[in-house]
Amino acid sequence: MEINLISLKNVASSIPDPRINRTKKHNLADMVVIAVYAIICGADGWEDIEFIAKERFVFLNQCLNLDNGIPSHDTFRRVFSRISETQLMLALTRWTNELQNSFEGKHIAIDGKTLKHSFDTAAEKSALHSITAYVSETGLVLSQIVGDNKQSEIKQDINLLKMLDIRDAIVTIDAIGCQKATVAQITRGNKADYVIACKNNQPALYDEITSIFNSQYDCPNDYCQNFDKGHGRVETRSCECLDITAVKSDVFAQWKGLKTIARVTSM
Repeated sequence: MEINLISLKNVASSIPDPRINRTKKHNLADMVVIAVYAIICGADGWEDIEFIAKERFVFLNQCLNLDNGIPSHDTFRRVFSRISETQLMLALTRWTNELQNSFEGKHIAIDGKTLKHSFDTAAEKSALHSITAYVSETGLVLSQIVGDNKQSEIKQDINLLKMLDIRDAIVTIDAIGCQKATVAQITRGNKADYVIACKNNQPALYDEITSIFNSQYDCPNDYCQNFDKGHGRVETRSCECLDITAVKSDVFAQWKGLKTIARVTSM
């Protein structure tokens, strides 16, 4: 995928600069572009960002205003520590959306992970929990939100979806994202479809799905089965799907856009 640094600079220009005018030796948008470019090239720290930028100075100077050279790693650290994380993320999200002309038919996965060793027991701080949206076909990370605990993941899912242009995409989320508010955000304005795991965290929906399958077990609309061999055993997975658009259910009616239910069985 081609990286357009000019478009990145344009969106980075919207980020408020926390510095006073007399201390601005380097343009903030240029610094954001340099940092993102260096990270894509494998930078793992401020020193790496400075080193890679100096190595690629001729290329970067073709699309940026680098009359004052490359900022030092201390300058990068100091300036980025003062930038609004929200504004930076919004700008980067707009840029990644521009990299993909359309998400029609694309799979956008929303995934939450707890960051190891990010907790601080002495300070009574819980581990950080990140929510990431990425395009499975290209590996492009669209956006990421970091919260202070897993319990806030439901709210973070919705905030992340609000930031994204997901029209015509297929959004997948694990069971913790099986929430009516999340589904409503995905389908708002008929923007996207969804595939969401349902477990006992939604007992009414789970019981309704189970009841439907138990009553129509012999006639699924679609069925497939595969076999996976590994770790000294063979696992059989089967998937059954049912079209429930004609099913009269007060429970299903509460879930906007719900058209199909599926059951996956592993043995």
